[in-house]
Amino acid sequence: MDEKIIVIARFNDYLQAELAKIALESENIKCFLGGDNFVATYGLYSGAVGGVELCIKESDKEKALEILKNINKSEIAAEDKSYDIICPECKNANIHYENFSRWAFLLSFLMCRVPLSFPVKKYTCRNCGHKWKQQEMSS
Repeated sequence: MDEKIIVIARFNDYLQAELAKIALESENIKCFLGGDNFVATYGLYSGAVGGVELCIKESDKEKALEILKNINKSEIAAEDKSYDIICPECKNANIHYENFSRWAFLLSFLMCRVPLSFPVKKYTCRNCGHKWKQQEMSS
């Protein structure tokens, strides 16, 4: 019986992904990393390729989510997060920050042959996918 493989988490940093993999394997959850070699080699392109994917069997999803949530809680408790951005939905610190609109950049380049950029200041949680703008952070 083949079981479906799912992506349980994405990481911008190869070391964070490896630590999460080790935590899951210590609880006898078979997992593997996707994109780890590319991100480890070309770390600056991590955001462009979606980061390192942590993949598991679908049947291990609940247990793996609990383990990863405990890891993130212990990281938040261990470090001073007063200046870091945390997702308002899942309280995870794995956030992608988009400073400029990619669509405006591309459209202006295609129309005018001059790339113009417009600030958007939009955040995306890589854990749960929640998106928000800078105004929501203060609440």
